Amino acid sequence: MKNISQEILNKYKVKFVVLGSDENAYGIARILDDNYKIKPILFCQKALSATDDSKILERRIVDNFSDNQIFTKTLIDYTKDMAQNTLILIPCGDEYSKLLSKNKDELEKYYKFNIPSLDLNEKLENKIDFYKTCQELAIPYPQYQIINSLNDLENFDLKFPLILKPNDSISYVKLSFPNKYKVYTIYNKDQLLKACNLIYKNGYDGQMLVQEYIGGDSANQASLNAYCDRNGKVRMMVYGQILISDPLPLRIGNHDAIYTKDMPELFDFYRKKLEELKYRGFANIDLKFDNRDKTYKAFEMNLRLPQSHYFMAAGGLNSLDFYIRDLLDLGFEEEIYYHKETKKIWLNAHPKLLKKYTDSKYSKIIDQLLENGYVFTINNPNDFSFKRKMRYFRRKYGSIKHYLKYYKKTDI
Repeated sequence: MKNISQEILNKYKVKFVVLGSDENAYGIARILDDNYKIKPILFCQKALSATDDSKILERRIVDNFSDNQIFTKTLIDYTKDMAQNTLILIPCGDEYSKLLSKNKDELEKYYKFNIPSLDLNEKLENKIDFYKTCQELAIPYPQYQIINSLNDLENFDLKFPLILKPNDSISYVKLSFPNKYKVYTIYNKDQLLKACNLIYKNGYDGQMLVQEYIGGDSANQASLNAYCDRNGKVRMMVYGQILISDPLPLRIGNHDAIYTKDMPELFDFYRKKLEELKYRGFANIDLKFDNRDKTYKAFEMNLRLPQSHYFMAAGGLNSLDFYIRDLLDLGFEEEIYYHKETKKIWLNAHPKLLKKYTDSKYSKIIDQLLENGYVFTINNPNDFSFKRKMRYFRRKYGSIKHYLKYYKKTDI
């Protein structure tokens, strides 16, 4: 697939505005630098290390940027001296994606972007409504029960082990307390009671979700990504095969090794479902293969690119090309692009961990992948500095310690 040229972006005087400062945002900046030598501006409410000391982006920290009025005012104020430019906006977080959906009518006067409607955001962003949508669309998903308070634990009929997680991840991520986990694996009733009590007494007042545990390690998981144009037609699909995932308590669910491969049956299935929803923008669906019925269960959906999206670039695909083509009405090279190959494996941990924490049946493919080298999002040769190199080394070698301390075999 051929990218649109830098000359075309220059012709339209395109500038990119990215919402966020994490690895997701850095990955966007890196793709823009890799392919177009364009430096985006990042707006965020907090400086995160992934975008520290970078030469390929400009970062502006805005106090209370997640406040609706401050969010819209900041973005509109930025456009005052940009009348001659085409401004493309890209959200890199659940909260920013929701704010953008909420203020779509006002902000699209100034920016070009493509995101789900607010109604669709509310149907898909939180886990309970997402599972209801899965049921309506006949998408396989894990069995679950809802917890509104500790009293709901009295009438409980799912079998252990279970997964416990907050339904409202946007509010939960803002809380800080000892022994906090992003997701809890629960093995008995006593653990369930203690975990729920801990969460509720530390300020979370939303619903909790208890779902059946789908057996198998991280290599049973997958990251399915798609782009749907402004008319709701799927234009791109990429399947990411996960090998290992971060075991740190607050990073559970973030993946550490992904490579791309062809999955035609899943592509066809989810293309139909996304188009039935009339979905628009980037979508990321977390899947896990269930050996019991040989189906991929949908765990949740991000209404944006995932934090690990640079795995697609490592695999040989510029995911932003579809977004830009759509927003500038440049047309697509193919009716639908299905990514079928991989060039390199994407990592966010030391490569020596791959064989140690995966089944031996993956050893051959791991060797083949590593022959081509590997890619870390934050280890960018075009954005070198001593501080950034040290940050990369701390992540790479620190992951060895993290896995030794926190990894638990989950093939139950």
